[in-house]
Amino acid sequence: MARIGTTTWIERNEHLLYRLKTEVDHREIQEPVILDFGPGCMVDFLKDYMPKGNRREWNLYHRLQRRFLKMIEISLRQSHCFNLSTTEPEEIARVLEEYSPQSIYVYDAEPRVINAVQRKVEQNDLLVPVYYQILDVTKDPVPQQGDIVIAYHVVERTPNPEKSLDNIARSVRVGGLLSVTTDWPLQDFERLNAGLYVKTSD
Repeated sequence: MARIGTTTWIERNEHLLYRLKTEVDHREIQEPVILDFGPGCMVDFLKDYMPKGNRREWNLYHRLQRRFLKMIEISLRQSHCFNLSTTEPEEIARVLEEYSPQSIYVYDAEPRVINAVQRKVEQNDLLVPVYYQILDVTKDPVPQQGDIVIAYHVVERTPNPEKSLDNIARSVRVGGLLSVTTDWPLQDFERLNAGLYVKTSD
């Protein structure tokens, strides 16, 4: 999995989560185990200054704001002097709350991302039990299988996208959903939409 190199923002992937939610509802999935690979991070004190939501809906001001803050954020992040923050696990928990998730497992190769998740868990801000582990999806086997597997902006940023996607796909249970920001043909999966799949067999 790539090291942190992209500035994220609050609700960056919320439109993808709501698309996923529609499919979860359609399939009547209850009490799912959720796996989240590579949640985005940002320097903690800058998160409230970034524009929010789907970038395609931003106006020119928001685009310029994000471009300016990204330059600052990357420099601050590389200094290793500031805590990072991630909002993706709590956004997943909020959007899928009505399905009573059993747990969310968060995986990332970058220790500072995992530390950000750990701080969030310790603050008790999450609606679902969250577990976390350092894991390089290009090399390490995934120790858990999930009913819902999410990997936004991960596969396409790894040095071996095909291997990464294969490892992530193996972590989906039969009948489970995979939501990613790549759109590749996958063996043992049915494509439901761009980047959204259901696993049909092992």
